[in-house]
Amino acid sequence: MAKFKKQCNQKLVQGYGMKGLKFPKKMTLNMCPEIKKSCCKLEDQTTIYANWIASKEKYSIEMRFKELKTVFGKTLKLVQDTMKLAKTINKKLSCKLLSNCKLLAKKILMFEMDQTGVEIMKSFTKMEKYMTKSYSSFYCAICDHKNHLMFDITDNAVYYSQNFCRETVENILIPVLYMNVHFKYVMKAVTRFVTSCDFKGMFTRDVPIPPQYIFPIDEKIEKSLLECRNSRNKPDWFVECEPLCSGVSLSEFSPMIVPEVTGLVAYNKFLEKKLKAINNEARLKVISAAGGTKKGKAQKKDKKKKKKDKATKKTRILAAAAAGGKGGKGKAKGKGKAKKGKKKKKTRKVFFTAKASFINKKTVYEYETNGLNLYTIGKNSLINDAMFNLVKSAIALKKMKKKGLTNGGLFSREIKNSGMFKFDSRLSGWIGMILLILLIKKEKK
Repeated sequence: MAKFKKQCNQKLVQGYGMKGLKFPKKMTLNMCPEIKKSCCKLEDQTTIYANWIASKEKYSIEMRFKELKTVFGKTLKLVQDTMKLAKTINKKLSCKLLSNCKLLAKKILMFEMDQTGVEIMKSFTKMEKYMTKSYSSFYCAICDHKNHLMFDITDNAVYYSQNFCRETVENILIPVLYMNVHFKYVMKAVTRFVTSCDFKGMFTRDVPIPPQYIFPIDEKIEKSLLECRNSRNKPDWFVECEPLCSGVSLSEFSPMIVPEVTGLVAYNKFLEKKLKAINNEARLKVISAAGGTKKGKAQKKDKKKKKKDKATKKTRILAAAAAGGKGGKGKAKGKGKAKKGKKKKKTRKVFFTAKASFINKKTVYEYETNGLNLYTIGKNSLINDAMFNLVKSAIALKKMKKKGLTNGGLFSREIKNSGMFKFDSRLSGWIGMILLILLIKKEKK
């Protein structure tokens, strides 16, 4: 590693499709303005753009954090709707001294998600921006020579700075704590409430809850996050918060920071359905109390609808049988469609377009005073369309200079001696002098 104090770790750069330099060069890259000594060539910026923007690395990272915000935002909204129902039932049962539904309603209201909801969603937006910026630093980090000692290929380690850990705690601790701990406690109470209580506040005992709607809390993660929260303003904050910071991996998303949301999407549908059923039941009772005839009409409509559905079902069965009659063609088509509709399994990988990167699942993330601060590097990086066009122009100009097409402007020898611009170099000088004299005379007048 000591040799990289004076030379570049070219293998590190080449692992991501760039050519790189053997020795650092004093130059600033348009996309990485903070670099003073570069281990990447000017042309390598086109590869950076191709990886980060064209290959949708940025998009895939943004979408991962936007998905968290959307799905947990939906859960929060449904919890707030449940709280409205809990308030109504709590009011109805205010005269009762003992009631299970009253106790469950009070427990849900104690979480105060209706008051803290706005701040929770702000924290998710903050995390999304912070994590996208931090990951956007990667290419500028490996192009900067001063960072090459922070990527230890021999020991498979990456060294972060403690300041980066401090900023990570400030920007992601609250949403990570809600996703792994607080939401799970709330959901447990909410699920029991909507499965066991009706709109009147009548409690039904021993109602089974489907296991896919039970979200167990990892005690180790809970302890670690709570200790970090309680110690974040103390001198020993780093000791308690290091496990959270180490979750910011360059190879794959940590389950603690980016939990899987497939189960939560299904839970949201379940909770929405339950709330709808309870609220609809309450509305029907209000209508029947106002006038029984409406209830009778509704029942008749339901009977007619059931008959109609049965007839339609029979027609569909006959049509399906006819379609699959000849040599089982219908069945074969159905099978083909089922295969097509299969969804790809979501990977936890962070998609950096690597050809032969040393960064993988086994990479260890350690901390040093002068280690990498991904957020600071990412905040200053400019990997965008405007910079890409500027880089392309700079590369084109560099090529023209090599060919000698820019040595004398419009009257350079190459252009003068071609086609309609067949001027002698002395003649072009005389024309310049005459134009200057005419200009001076005009000014005197």
